[in-house]
Amino acid sequence: MSNPLSARLSEIQVANKAELRTLWRQSFPESSLPNLNRNLMAAVLAHRAQEEAFGPLSSDLTARLRRLARTIEVNPDASVPLSSTMKPGTRLVRRWKGRNHLVTVEPNGFEYCGTRYDSLSQIARLITGTRWSGPLFFGLRTKPELQVQHGE
Repeated sequence: MSNPLSARLSEIQVANKAELRTLWRQSFPESSLPNLNRNLMAAVLAHRAQEEAFGPLSSDLTARLRRLARTIEVNPDASVPLSSTMKPGTRLVRRWKGRNHLVTVEPNGFEYCGTRYDSLSQIARLITGTRWSGPLFFGLRTKPELQVQHGE
């Protein structure tokens, strides 16, 4: 993946705190430097880079994220329902072994590294070299809880 967004995300990932401050000034020229730890600053900068590449979040998604945040604030152990449908153009990002992997949802499949695939599991297998549930690998599903049956 050698596109400008991937390059920017990689730059953010390896930057030290001083370099992140420089990137912050470039990304938020009207804002003063925040007092954030390195990881949080990197996360905000990565979000900003994605926003610049793809546009801001929709108002529907912003509202959904706020509802989810309130739910988790009230109950940190709450189950978070994940949307079961993805619209074409949706981009999934998964970090694996120090590398970002970007998948784009298409009308009849998924695009990864310029190749079309029928399932996310094919892509997860390609990335990891092992059999994975694609939706689980990309965070679209959570691991099922272990069900313990008690004998009589």
